[in-house]
Formats: sequence, C-alpha cells, structure tokens
Amino acid sequence: MIGTALLVLAGLSLVILMFTTGSPIPRIVPSEGWRRLITRCFLGTTGVLVALSPVGKESGAQIHPIVTLGFRLMGKLDLRMALGCIFTQLAEATLGGMV
Repeated sequence: MIGTALLVLAGLSLVILMFTTGSPIPRIVPSEGWRRLITRCFLGTTGVLVALSPVGKESGAQIHPIVTLGFRLMGKLDLRMALGCIFTQLAEATLGGMV
C-alpha cells in the first residue's frame, strides 16, 4: 500500500514538474517528447526501487487491483492485506483521476 502511494506521489510530482506552465523544466527541455521520455525513465526507476524496497517485497509492489488479486490467489497475500491494498489502489486511482 505504501509502495503504491509512493509511486503515485512520484508520478504526479514528475508530471506536474515536467508539464506545468509555471515549472522551469519546459523552458530547460522544450521538447515535449524528451520530457515524456525523461518522465517515463524516472517513473520506471521509481517503480523498480519501490519493488525492491522492504515494503515492495512484502506487498509485491503491485499498483493494480487485478495484480493484487493474483497475489491473493497465489497465496502471497492474506485476505486482510489484499483487501487493504485493493481499497487503497481504488482510492488512489479515484483521487488521481480527480486531480
């Protein structure tokens, strides 16, 4: 759950930093394609770091409810943890969509 929150926070922060008109980054890197590439690289690195962290090793660093369900069906998560992860993932997706 914490890993997912960190990934969403990092992702939103990067998108805001890279693409908001008040940010200095669009002036430094004017090409939108390059800014997208940089954002993808940072997001990928953040995802890997979350997956390799102690929290990620416990939760599997899944960021999608279907992946969480798969972990539950494989017996890697107990029911309480799986339900908590799914609830958190859906709440984060809702809040992210509202932002």
